[in-house]
Order: sequence, then C-alpha cells, then structure tokens
Amino acid sequence: VVLGEAGAGKTTVLRRLVLDGAEAALRVLGKAQEPIVLPIFIRLSTLTPGKTLEQVILEVLQGYEIQEFETEEDVIQLLNGKPLDQIAVHSILFLMDGLNEMTAQEQTRPELSRFIRQYGHHRFILSCRVQDYTTLQGFRTALLQRLAGEDIEAFLVNYLSADQGRKVAREIYSDDQLEDLAQTPLALFMLAQIAKNSEEALPKNRGVLFEVFTDNLLERA
Repeated sequence: VVLGEAGAGKTTVLRRLVLDGAEAALRVLGKAQEPIVLPIFIRLSTLTPGKTLEQVILEVLQGYEIQEFETEEDVIQLLNGKPLDQIAVHSILFLMDGLNEMTAQEQTRPELSRFIRQYGHHRFILSCRVQDYTTLQGFRTALLQRLAGEDIEAFLVNYLSADQGRKVAREIYSDDQLEDLAQTPLALFMLAQIAKNSEEALPKNRGVLFEVFTDNLLERA
C-alpha cells in the first residue's frame, strides 16, 4: 500500500506503474516463454454499494474500448486465466487508487477484501492517504516522503527556465510557510504554474494557493 499525505503523488506513482507495466507487457508480447503481466488501474471511489469489483473492472475495460469484454463473466474468465485474444496473461497487476476515497466502507471494504482473497494469485498495489489508513492484512506499506530542497529546485529549474527556477526556489526557501507547502508535489506544481504566469508573490496559504491556481486556469481557458 502506497501511503502519503494529500497531494504527495500517490495517484501519479500508480499511473507510472501502469505505464511501466504496459510497456513491459508490450516488450514481451509474442515471446512465448515470457510471462505477461497485465496492469489495470482502478479508482476505488467507483466501487459503490451493491457493485462488485468484477463489474468495476468491466467498466474500466469497456472504457478502453476492448471489445472482447461484454459481460461480468468475461472478466471472471480473464481473472481465472483465460487467454486474452489468444494471448496468455500470466497475472494481472491491479493498481487500486484511493482506499480512503471508498464510499460506504462498511459495505465496500468487505467487497474489496473478498476480491483480494479470491484472486490472491494476482498482484495488488493500493494507495491511501496516510492518516486514513487502517491495516490491510498481508500488505506491506511504503510511505511517500516529502520533497527535499534539492528536489524542489531541480523541479523548478526543469519546469521553468534555469534562471526563473532558481529565483522561485530562493523565494520559497526564504519563507517557512512556502517551503512547507512546496514539499508536497501537487502544491509545488501549483506554485510553479503561478510563478510561470504571474510576477506576484507566491501564496503562502494552501487555500489561497488553490484559489489562485484555479483562477489562473480559468483565465487561460
């Protein structure tokens, strides 16, 4: 389970793992001796009371316009090892985002546990906001660390120009509130975007930061 505070990059980590997994599967496609691991990204907020995870997966696959999947039974056959379009899938890597965002958890959490137990031969990586995490039996945890000073400056230099990046980094380092904000990847991106489009001082309050960032987006739309 990938843990982190709000904006720490949990979803980005899972989506990067999906990309890496898809690229790895493409590389071994057609090589009979190489096992194929199929990555599937799931937003756990879409698991609602009365819905099974097999139904959620069906919706995900249909969203990718994969024509082979028409019913929940088609998904169950995939989960049980049926070849996909004549290609044998060795296992599935489920990237399940937002354990803390599940609705009606007294109903949806048992469904998640049921699915993991039933299909334990597959692989699972979940994400959760650290303060909301309650132990999932059999899962280890990895905590996303806050950005260090050199990480902040490296991002700013790459996202902005070298000179502007260093200038913004100095502004951030000169203020404890700004530095605390910038240690979260999402907030740092917002600060960089604001600096890119405005000469005004950077907002030091998280609420004001979101407001100014949103205003900038609306102005550009």
